[in-house]
Amino acid sequence: THLMPVAGKPLLDWILVDLAAAGIKQVGLVVGHYSEAIKEYVGEGSHWGLTATYLTQEQPQGLADAVNTAREFVGQESFVVYLGDTVVEPDLTDFVQWFEEEGANAALWVKEVDDPGRYGIVEMQQ
Repeated sequence: THLMPVAGKPLLDWILVDLAAAGIKQVGLVVGHYSEAIKEYVGEGSHWGLTATYLTQEQPQGLADAVNTAREFVGQESFVVYLGDTVVEPDLTDFVQWFEEEGANAALWVKEVDDPGRYGIVEMQQ
């Protein structure tokens, strides 16, 4: 799905454009069995003004394992987890700016939808 065309270009392209627009310079792409096609498409990331590093997840075991695969790459820096089959609206720029200004330890970007059964459900207390 990462290289599936959406509005004339691969879904992954939209994501990389969004990350670059938000001021992110380094991306760690967690890859598995589909890595060759992604590596061929993204290369070093320079087309988007990014530096791409490929992080191999030996056995895909869910999102938490993918984040753990990136642990050494991230180190103590702030980071964004952006799923490769998702495009967010509006873009990421305002969210990243808010996160940095607030000095938050963590933030989760969620959206209310009509049919939450198709997605993960977040319960919020106000």
